[in-house]
Amino acid sequence: MEAIPYALLSLLQEERPLGRLCSLTPLNGGMSGAVLHRVEMEQGGEKKTFVLKWAARGTVPPEVFGSFRREAAFYRLAGEQGRAFLPEIAYQAETDEGLLLAMKAYAPLTPSDWNPDTLEKAAVLLAEIHALSPSLAERAGWEPGIGEPSEEGIACAAEDWRSVLTEHGGRFDPSLIVMVARAIPAVSRFLCRPPLCLCHGDFHWGNLLKDGDILRVCDWQGVSVGKGGGDISFFFSRAAADGKAADQTAFLTRYTTELTRRTGRTGRVEELLKEQAAAVLQVNFLCWAGYLHGAEASRVETVYREMEQAYHRWVKRPGLVV
Repeated sequence: MEAIPYALLSLLQEERPLGRLCSLTPLNGGMSGAVLHRVEMEQGGEKKTFVLKWAARGTVPPEVFGSFRREAAFYRLAGEQGRAFLPEIAYQAETDEGLLLAMKAYAPLTPSDWNPDTLEKAAVLLAEIHALSPSLAERAGWEPGIGEPSEEGIACAAEDWRSVLTEHGGRFDPSLIVMVARAIPAVSRFLCRPPLCLCHGDFHWGNLLKDGDILRVCDWQGVSVGKGGGDISFFFSRAAADGKAADQTAFLTRYTTELTRRTGRTGRVEELLKEQAAAVLQVNFLCWAGYLHGAEASRVETVYREMEQAYHRWVKRPGLVV
């Protein structure tokens, strides 16, 4: 695990933006290459706990380091607006060695939190995010085209999926991968077509934090402009892969009601379902295979069947224009 450089810890101690360092405990690193530490600091005789997120320059591809910079910029910009869904960022700094974010420590959600009340809060939270101006993502450094799949990327994803399916003999039909690969360019164009909104880009259960009765959401590296249904589909896709079931209709109904209240735009569940089908295709095809090598057949089947159902919804969608 790449450690936070001693020089940077010395800087924290010398300037003491967080107080006096009492303890430093490594946490599991993020999938993007970030290094996480839980630190206990003393401020005016009171001990406070923070999570440090460190991205070392040169240890991740430039585009990934760029996503850390967008996250830091978004925290600054949205934080200036006093958004209650953001975690409190106590300190951030970029040096020649890398980028550091110090976030107030919050409680993670537990399995017992997967209930209708928390899901309703998540729906309201996501509507609040999607009601924000897309210019926030643009000012944070997001540019149109970031994340759009190339022909090479589509080919690599298809090969990765074929490799995963081969691990399970003939249990899964590989022809689905061929059909989805052909559909991805049209799916991507649809997902880039207005109306668009500010999107979190990695909205899932593990990125939600408890602060009393308030839900906060962290990990804004994927902040972007796109279809709101993309965040929703990823939320339920990750939940299904982890064996969590939920009433999606109730979630979507609460979400559209809240979005209409905040923006005045009338949202329809049917439109969100169309966006979800497209987003599931794009995310499951382009992003999931790499996490499924060596996985049990039941986990592969959950992601594969979801992609299969989304594909059939996509090709049967009335009035489809690509």
